[in-house]
Amino acid sequence: MKTEIVFGDRWIGVEFPDTAEFVSPGYGLAKLEAEENQEKAVENAVKNPLDIKPISDFVRKSWRITIASDGPTDDG
Repeated sequence: MKTEIVFGDRWIGVEFPDTAEFVSPGYGLAKLEAEENQEKAVENAVKNPLDIKPISDFVRKSWRITIASDGPTDDG
């Protein structure tokens, strides 16, 4: 399957296997400033997410969860 994805400040063409599954993109071509304290920024994002309840509202203390994030791409 051929499609385009965000790379840095532009879109690039890519080809994926036909069996690939995609998560809805967040489209972000704007430059974001780096966080000085990344650990604190992640902690704040987990405790105060933008579009959902905090994770603590729907997981139990004994559960193990994975939080994945794709960092912004940059070609220079």
